[in-house]
Amino acid sequence: MIVVAALIVALVQAAKTVTVPITKTAFAKPVTRTQKMLSEYHHARMEQKFESMIELLPYDSTLGKLRLQQQQASIELANNLNLAYVGPVLFGTPLQPESAQGYVYDTGSGYLTTTSTNCQTCSSNAYNPAASTTAGGSELTTKQLDYGSASLKGYLGSDQVCLASEMCVNNFQFFVITWQSGLSGYDGILGLSPPDEAQNGPSYTKALYSQGIIDKEEVTFWLNFYGNETSTATFGGVPANATVGKTFSQDLYSRYDQWWTVKMHNVEYGGTDIKNSGIAYAILDTGTSLLYLGTQDYNAFVSELTKSVPELDCTSNIYCFSKDFTCDQLTPRMKPLMINLQENYYTLPPEAYTFSRSNLF
Repeated sequence: MIVVAALIVALVQAAKTVTVPITKTAFAKPVTRTQKMLSEYHHARMEQKFESMIELLPYDSTLGKLRLQQQQASIELANNLNLAYVGPVLFGTPLQPESAQGYVYDTGSGYLTTTSTNCQTCSSNAYNPAASTTAGGSELTTKQLDYGSASLKGYLGSDQVCLASEMCVNNFQFFVITWQSGLSGYDGILGLSPPDEAQNGPSYTKALYSQGIIDKEEVTFWLNFYGNETSTATFGGVPANATVGKTFSQDLYSRYDQWWTVKMHNVEYGGTDIKNSGIAYAILDTGTSLLYLGTQDYNAFVSELTKSVPELDCTSNIYCFSKDFTCDQLTPRMKPLMINLQENYYTLPPEAYTFSRSNLF
């Protein structure tokens, strides 16, 4: 069975264009985040179909390998079926190795969040504050974080936080989960959104830079498809020899500076303009499983897609699928999808916006 994901960047309605210098670093090879972009209706449908059927891959602790180069550090990430990229986070003094499990490295949210031994509704209990001599914070000061498809309750704690034993931040503040809904299967989220503490909470990347562990306040992602080469997140800059050919920079927009937001001019399918909405900005987000379009643009995409591939069933309003044909049978008749961000066009071949249902269900 083939599934065509409900596509591209479901984004922010255009109101006013504000250009700012690039003082924050856009992330290499970004994807977008389901939690902020889907409507509640879409979330309910996706949660019902995906959360009950996806068996998350066990996290391989050997992936949390640190490679230091000058003042950079690359962390290997596990690709969970092209739905999330997860890596290690370690807490406490002494470090709690059992906490270094599946944390989503997420440029679309701000707080570092972790399940804890105080959480009865969590699928894991990664962090044990009682076992750390440097733990701070109080459960009496409660806080709630709401995502599109998840809700977390807990408190702001502080402790030593590491991505590997050589890469630690002392007395870092993070969100200790004591109750959750919608985060099952993961140990937490390493939020890597822009460093605006008032909106996004404490920035782990900024803390690494402030404590001299990295020499640039930057994160670069290298994201591979499931089953291919290892994916990595590099803190402190762009790794040497990481790019081939020309690279492109995108101006970031301060109007939506709680996310890494860039200008989106157009979306085309096989050379046909399918952008019918007033959406004008895209969020670059490594924490979203799929790529999303606004409703009007998605409907235009489906209209063009089904002209060349009428076998697809697109009645769900979220994705198209076929029970009778495989990706190899249908993708040759599909056309490239092109996204115009600022002055640059980025082309997605059909293989980049389809996936086999057998990987999920």
